[in-house]
Formats: sequence, structure tokens, C-alpha cells
Amino acid sequence: MFCNHDGTPISPNYFSIMWSRESKRAGLPKRTFHSLRHSHPSALIRAGLDVVSVGRQLGHSKPTVTLSTYAHAFDETDSDAAKAIGKVLG
Repeated sequence: MFCNHDGTPISPNYFSIMWSRESKRAGLPKRTFHSLRHSHPSALIRAGLDVVSVGRQLGHSKPTVTLSTYAHAFDETDSDAAKAIGKVLG
């Protein structure tokens, strides 16, 4: 998809190396380039979007794939659900 000026393919590690170098220079927390992929769905889940919609955004074939990958992100929404039912019952 991307190539050098002479048309040769860019090494798959190039973006990871550049990300690491530039994020260190900018004083950002140490994160891999791949971890950026997980930022988007984690933010959607924290915003209250359901697992089916998040999975569709990611191209997952089943919501179970999304849920098994991002189950940790639902901890906060579980707490919100418990508070909501507490208000109803309380």
C-alpha cells in the first residue's frame, strides 16, 4: 500500500519504529503503534455504545469477538448499569 520513492515496499516495521521514536520525542506514554487500533473501540465502549455497534465498526464477524477482546472496557459501563438499577429499586 505504501512504498519508498523508488517504488520498493516500505518495511512493515517502519511505522512502528517511527511511532516509537516520535512518541518518545513528544513525551507520550510508551505505547505500540498497534495499540492505537484499540483506542477507538475502547473510547466507543466508554461512551456507552453497545458491543454490536462497536463490532460492526471494527469489522468483527460476531459480537462475541468484540466482547472477548474488549471485555475490560465494559467494567465502567457495568458500574453505571449497577447504579442505574440501584436508582430504580432504591
